[in-house]
Amino acid sequence: MVSMLCLTFLFFLTEIIFGYVTNSLALIGDSYHMLSDVMALIVGLTALRVEIVLTYYLLFCHFFITLKLVETRHTRLQTG
Repeated sequence: MVSMLCLTFLFFLTEIIFGYVTNSLALIGDSYHMLSDVMALIVGLTALRVEIVLTYYLLFCHFFITLKLVETRHTRLQTG
């Protein structure tokens, strides 16, 4: 995903530079459209990283809740 982001950003830079050099309104317009694609990729990459962090956090919490539950039941069985 990062490689797609870099490649899209390089296409944006190429289009914006050649659009201004050649005074091509079509290239300039398409370059700004490419910039919106870059921003969408950044949002997607950020969401993916947040999802990964939250997944590990939830797994961590689930593990310790389960561990505490097993410990509590084991204590009850020993005393009971």
